[in-house]
Amino acid sequence: MPAAGDIITVPTTPGARIATEIETDASSAFTTEATLMTLSDAPVVQGRIYRVRWVGGLDATDTAEVLLRLKADGTAFQLRRFPLVNVSGTTGVAAALEAEYTATATGAVTFTLTGQRLSGSGTCTMAATATSPCYLHLDYIRDA
Repeated sequence: MPAAGDIITVPTTPGARIATEIETDASSAFTTEATLMTLSDAPVVQGRIYRVRWVGGLDATDTAEVLLRLKADGTAFQLRRFPLVNVSGTTGVAAALEAEYTATATGAVTFTLTGQRLSGSGTCTMAATATSPCYLHLDYIRDA
């Protein structure tokens, strides 16, 4: 987090990309809530509205329902459930999760994507490879 007096420079044009995290390795297998991706210390300005978007793949060793959560500094602000069939051995099923986030203070925010198996058996993973990566983006949309 910036200290008092630090100058934070962020784009001021709506639609500007603020930060991106790219993951090229599959996550560890999960059944309980696990962190899948982290976008650390993204600069935000109080009162601005941002789009947080994850695009990637999900995989399961058996039929399952997965809950993905987007969090800002540990607080969930968007949830979505994804039903999965047994797609083990593939590069996963394409999925996306998008939400708007309004900055309550100027500074740095850490965004995380977590996953949790809600039902089914077996394990789930966020499927990512060098040729099929997962992305976590932060874009500035507009002032509130």
